[in-house]
Amino acid sequence: MTHVADAEEGTSTSASIPGPRVEPPANWDSKRSRFPVYRATEESPRAPIWCSPEKCGYPQGSDAYRVHELYWSKLAMTWDEACAVVSGEQPMGRRRGGTALDVAHRPHLDDEFVVDCDVKSYASETGFVLRADGSATLAPVVVKRGVDDLRREVEAAGHSMDELTSYAESTKSDGRHLVFRQNPECRIERTMHHREDWRVDVLVNNWRACAPTPGYAVVRDIPVIMAPAWFAQLLKDVQGRLGPVGGRKAVLVRERFNEVNRAAFTGVRGGLRTVKEPALMGRWREAVLTIVRVADQYGEWNNRIHWAACRYAEAGWALTDAERDILTAARPWDERERRSAIATIRSGYRNGGAR
Repeated sequence: MTHVADAEEGTSTSASIPGPRVEPPANWDSKRSRFPVYRATEESPRAPIWCSPEKCGYPQGSDAYRVHELYWSKLAMTWDEACAVVSGEQPMGRRRGGTALDVAHRPHLDDEFVVDCDVKSYASETGFVLRADGSATLAPVVVKRGVDDLRREVEAAGHSMDELTSYAESTKSDGRHLVFRQNPECRIERTMHHREDWRVDVLVNNWRACAPTPGYAVVRDIPVIMAPAWFAQLLKDVQGRLGPVGGRKAVLVRERFNEVNRAAFTGVRGGLRTVKEPALMGRWREAVLTIVRVADQYGEWNNRIHWAACRYAEAGWALTDAERDILTAARPWDERERRSAIATIRSGYRNGGAR
């Protein structure tokens, strides 16, 4: 499996980042972009409270339009205000059936980027390994940490992690969010995702959950530093040098899906695809689920679950069938991941055009 599994604090010897603190952070900057978002549920993933201004449907210049505009431009909070949001003392206009709220951060509004070092768990596809005598035993689960991948690349470039000592937070999976100011000599202009043996996302234009959201905590309470130019360039170079997650296998299964998909369907009408060859639907379904299985083994687990749900929705499959098939292929690690996968599937169905 390559999705996130919980790990105990401090199990990575190379993280070298202290444990979480509970008191208000000394370096909480109340001018930085922080805003409330709906907490994830089994029905829905974590999501903004208000849609972007251009999608809100209100006339530009109206009070309602301005509310959406302000939400997406530069909301900020004190630590006490943020704690009130997640505790429920400050409801902040909850509208989704009383769903609890988290706090999120938009790096680009503060001229920052965030290095998101994930934690991933890997097991064999069969779940067991063969001994020399022909008997079988359960395969050990291997945990890999993005902070170790980051250290490897930094040291290979002749630098030290000590040069990257900046404000940092822990995440639910025991990962790390390392926050940096943009360097004008070498800016990070776009978000960059995992690559082969690189369990690191670089977040720029999107948003991230942050402390004091449950499961997130400030673990390095110092000011945000400007990213060294060499580090910004290293992040760009890694993205271009390392291959896609899953390598050639991921490419091959996607090519196989494209081949079957072209043969099985003729086009899209009203959000649903028109079946050309019903006899190919079994092969089409297996091609979709194979992509999810490869993502389970190599990476992009959540993205491929969402992609598969969109494809099932377009093909007109029932949501119950999609959840059964995709969950079986995705093999959620625990109940929390199962709930997350279900929310992602249902989000994919809304985006995929199922009626």
